[in-house]
Amino acid sequence: MAKNPRMAVLDFASREAKRSQYCSRAAVKLEQLLLKFPRVLSSLDKQKGKVVKCVDLGCHPGSWLQVLSRKIKKAEIYGFDLNEIESLESLKYVDVNRTRAFQCDVFESDALMKSLQLEKNVNLLTSDMMAKTTGHDDGYASHELAVRAFELATKDLLAKDAHFVCKIFESEETRALKMEAKKAFASASLFRPDAVRKGSREIYMVGVGFKG
Repeated sequence: MAKNPRMAVLDFASREAKRSQYCSRAAVKLEQLLLKFPRVLSSLDKQKGKVVKCVDLGCHPGSWLQVLSRKIKKAEIYGFDLNEIESLESLKYVDVNRTRAFQCDVFESDALMKSLQLEKNVNLLTSDMMAKTTGHDDGYASHELAVRAFELATKDLLAKDAHFVCKIFESEETRALKMEAKKAFASASLFRPDAVRKGSREIYMVGVGFKG
C-alpha cells in the first residue's frame, strides 16, 4: 500500500519534535524557517556585547520559545499569548533567567510592550498566532493577526536591521502584505516549511533586515 504523503510529513514533524523534546511540532517549522533564512541567526550572533531581544507572539504552548532559547543563547525572549504558559521551567531548552511569558491580547498590548521597554530595540519578532478555526472567514481572521504582528514589528518594536517571521493563511490579502514587507525590509519572502501539513493554507512571511 502506498504511503500517504500527508501522513509522512505529519509523522516526520511529530517524530522530530518528540526526539528534540519540543512541546509541539510547530517547533520543527521554526527550525526549518531558520535554516532557510540563515542570515536571521547569523546577524544576531554578530551582535557582540549587545543584548539581543526576541518577541514571540502567540507563544503558547512554548515550542517557539524553546527554539529561540536553544538557537540564540544570549537573547532576552518575551512571549505573548491569550493563553497562559503555566510553567516555563518545564520546557526543555528554555532559560527562565532570560525568558518571560505574558498572558495578553496582542490587540491590547501596547501599554505592556511599552512598560517592558521593547520599543525600537527588538532584534527578532516571530508570530505563530492563529485564530480559532470556525470554517468561516478563517483566512480573514488569520490575516488580521498577521497585520497586527506586522504593525507591531514595523511601527513599534523592531530595531534597524532586525527580522520578522510570521504565520499567515494564504489568501487574496497575502500579496498586499508581502508588498508592504518588501518596502519595510531589505528582503521579504513567503515560505512553506516541509513540516506544514499537506493541503494546509498555512504559509510564513519572512522579512530580513528591517530598514527602520
